[in-house]
Amino acid sequence: MKTIDQHQEEIMKRTDEIVVGATYWLSSFHDKDGAYVEVLKKSKEENGAGWNSTVTVKAVTVDSTYPHHETYYATGTIHTCNASNLYEIRHESSHTHKFRKQDWAVNPCACA
Repeated sequence: MKTIDQHQEEIMKRTDEIVVGATYWLSSFHDKDGAYVEVLKKSKEENGAGWNSTVTVKAVTVDSTYPHHETYYATGTIHTCNASNLYEIRHESSHTHKFRKQDWAVNPCACA
């Protein structure tokens, strides 16, 4: 199991990887619900959850089964999130992809 320090380190690394101006999948629930967002700015300032990543994004399109997301992630709305919730490829936020290397995973994706 990873320590909090290891998680903080991973989050800082992911924040460094994020490109301002680029579009990412913002996962609300794996690859099933969320929105595509454009990154406006990023920092390693502590966010509301206590992690050292604050990324400001603007919603581009929402793709969710939750009715409240249509309003919450309406085009042009501004949000902050943790860099670890942003994905270049939507599938990478799926549970089958995230846990594909675990021996307990049932039907993991075939991605490398």
